[in-house]
Amino acid sequence: MPSFERPSDETGSGIAIRALARSIGAPAVNLQAEVERQLLALAVPLYAADRSGMLLFANEGYRSLLKGRKPGAEAAEDEARLLSPEALVLVEREQGPVVLEHVLAFGEKVRHFRSRHFPLTEDGGRQIGVGGVYLEVSHEVRLAERAERASERFDDIARLVSDWMWEVDKTFNFTYVSARVLEVFGMHPRLLLGSNLFELGNFAGPGGASLDASVRTPFRDQPFHVIGPDGRTRICLMSGMPVFDAAGSFVGYRGTGTDVTARIEAEQQARSAQLQLAEAIEASSEAFALFDRANRLVICNGKFHEYHAPIADILVPGITYEEFVSKGAERGLFADAAGCIDAWVARELDNLRNPRGPYEQRLKDGRWLKVSDRRAGDGSLVCLRTDITDLKHREEALRNAEESSRTARESAELANRAKSEFLANVSHELRTPLNAIIGFSEIIMAEMFGPIDSPQYKEYIKDIHDSGTHLYNLINDILDVSKAEAGKLELSEAVVDVADAVARCVRLVKDRAARAEVRLEVKTPDDLSRLFADERKIKQILLNLLSNAVKFTPAGGTVTTTVGLTPEGDFAITVADSGIGIAPEDLATVMAPFGQVDSRLARKYEGTGLGLPLTKALVELHGGSLSLESEVHKGTTVTALFPADRVRAVGGAVISD
Repeated sequence: MPSFERPSDETGSGIAIRALARSIGAPAVNLQAEVERQLLALAVPLYAADRSGMLLFANEGYRSLLKGRKPGAEAAEDEARLLSPEALVLVEREQGPVVLEHVLAFGEKVRHFRSRHFPLTEDGGRQIGVGGVYLEVSHEVRLAERAERASERFDDIARLVSDWMWEVDKTFNFTYVSARVLEVFGMHPRLLLGSNLFELGNFAGPGGASLDASVRTPFRDQPFHVIGPDGRTRICLMSGMPVFDAAGSFVGYRGTGTDVTARIEAEQQARSAQLQLAEAIEASSEAFALFDRANRLVICNGKFHEYHAPIADILVPGITYEEFVSKGAERGLFADAAGCIDAWVARELDNLRNPRGPYEQRLKDGRWLKVSDRRAGDGSLVCLRTDITDLKHREEALRNAEESSRTARESAELANRAKSEFLANVSHELRTPLNAIIGFSEIIMAEMFGPIDSPQYKEYIKDIHDSGTHLYNLINDILDVSKAEAGKLELSEAVVDVADAVARCVRLVKDRAARAEVRLEVKTPDDLSRLFADERKIKQILLNLLSNAVKFTPAGGTVTTTVGLTPEGDFAITVADSGIGIAPEDLATVMAPFGQVDSRLARKYEGTGLGLPLTKALVELHGGSLSLESEVHKGTTVTALFPADRVRAVGGAVISD
């Protein structure tokens, strides 16, 4: 690249002007003064330099740039020039215009420029330098940066929002789809670009079918059904608006889509559950009503209308609980409100504020309702009414039956007391002559005042004595049974040697057993414990059991008495015979006072039927129990069981388990 001495400003300017004139095809160089004046007046920075980059010419715009870069300093122009070596090299190489971008610092500010550099030639076409202009593009750069930031912001929002964004051309082919569509449908956005919107799905509902290229109006929340790769149909609410270019021509649509599949499914499930609940409430056998937290009716079923028929016309949503009870009282629905409506309504409202739990309510038509009102967690009031009319009728019938039973029981007790008093009086009246009969017959039998010559008289006297004794014992049994029924039997308790009592009782029935040809056996252990009981009543128990056993055992039979402790520690007295036995269906009869199995048995065997009932009463008086086992023609076993706490050791101590 040739070099030359820098001419004066005027000479350099003249050379530069002539070169510029030639480069732009000016017809003559005598226009130098005018061109220079015009160039100097331009605000666009302009320069001319030789091939080494030495500045030959600069207008005010260029000089302003130089000064702005170093404000307050008069730097040498070769040190402050804007022309970069890169521009010289590029112009030299290209032999034509070169465009460059610059970022220049002006103090703390940065400005952006776009420069155009071109070769300067002389008449022969030889390049003698470089010229150029600078255009500031800071505003354009800022606009570009702003657009870039807006694009980034849009991309961030598109990734973050739950909606997916789309854009289609005028034929509804996708030109843009946000990344959100991958999460919504499982489709990558690249797969949708170029495809048609209606290949993805279809609009449903009014207006959906008419959405085509001829329709250029915005639409909002239009249901759009999409079948995803998994075959599942998803529902989106699509919103879109038409897009027009600068000339006003329609170029397509852009908009958003919101996946509402889960919401719609949840709403459908909620509606289904609500419908099921409403059906269940309506089908309920109880009257149901729901009031909100402000005590306004929300819903009630048919039973609630049925039970409150006189006010069914006002049982509509919005009526207050106070209106419900007030109108019901005024129209005579509630029986207890008659004559005291205000007081009754006040009590009902007080119960609403301070629930006392379920209560009964009587209606004018005779029905009874069980009222159950309670507050739910959200403050609403749940009201249940149950028809308990049948229950109240049963209760009334039960009360009447109990009253009748009480009256009958009192009558029976009165009769029983009269019977007891009668028996006591009769017994007293009978005992006095019987004592005389028995006593005098014994004197005559002993021939205390002289012998009786006739043997037949002796037999008569013996029969008189035996009959009197039998009648006397019978009267005593009747009195004991009456006392037992009245709970007036008393115990005179002491430690009893039961083995000795058994031996004594066996001796008393020995003669009777001998006459009946019945063998008596006794089984008692040598170390038999004692029993804390009433000795006279224990003997009475033994005599009753032994007498019955001997009486109902045929000749050649056996009556066995066994005494001992059970494995549980209870004291057991068992009398078993090999007699006629008792049928299972007759066991209850023989245990009843005066019970006889049948008349033939009564005729064949003497007795009043008081033995076993009296024995049972005496055993139970000791806190024990009497059990009877029998089989026809094989015999009967009767066991008197006394509780373990009555058992005493031989020395008197209680025997523990």
